[in-house]
Amino acid sequence: MSGINDWLAVIAKEKSKDVDVVSKGWYRRSELQRLMNLSKYAVNQRLKDLLDKGLCEKKRFRIQTKERGNFPEIHYKLIKK
Repeated sequence: MSGINDWLAVIAKEKSKDVDVVSKGWYRRSELQRLMNLSKYAVNQRLKDLLDKGLCEKKRFRIQTKERGNFPEIHYKLIKK
C-alpha cells in the first residue's frame, strides 16, 4: 500500500509540470463560447458536430488557469481542407 510520501511526491510532480505553448488557432471551449456569445451547451453541441464530421480536432494543452492552476485543458482547432 502506498504511503503518504508516495502520494505527496506524485502530487508535487504533477503540479510542477511545465505549461504548454498553445499554438495559434487553438481555442478552449470557454473562449469560443465568449467569442460566439452562445451558451456552454450550444458551443458543446457545435463542437461535437464538427468533431463528428472531421472538421475540427481537439488536443489537451497544460495551461495556467485561474480556477485550477496549472491544468490540462482541451483546446479545439479547425481543420483546413
